Amino acid sequence: MAITIHEVSQDTKASKETIWDIWKNVEKWPDWDKELEWVKINGEFKQGQTGKLKPKGGPVSKYQITSCVQFKEFSDSAKLPLATLVFDHWITPNNNGISITHKISIRGPLARIFKLLLGENLKKGLTVALPKLVELAEKP
Repeated sequence: MAITIHEVSQDTKASKETIWDIWKNVEKWPDWDKELEWVKINGEFKQGQTGKLKPKGGPVSKYQITSCVQFKEFSDSAKLPLATLVFDHWITPNNNGISITHKISIRGPLARIFKLLLGENLKKGLTVALPKLVELAEKP
């Protein structure tokens, strides 16, 4: 069972194609997610693909794209000792355009411990990252 660390949503008038282009350009994730120093991917942005990322103040971590549906959603995960961090991202159409949701959860035997250790920083980062992504998407 996964434990939710934090979930945020924000409406935007940007198109789902624009959001998708920002999401799939992983090397540019640090432009909107300031908690990341750099991100690399080992090929195409698709389910099963792997890569590495460097969080600010943290060690280099491997990640994997665990689901990927173009213009709708993707998830990626990173392994911790006896736990897995899961980052879900999805687009939902609404009356004003679309809503973008980002969610961080954790699962595994040490999930509760890692939530205590990492939860607040992950929550702060997510709270800042989504508005930055929307700002980037809405730039002319």
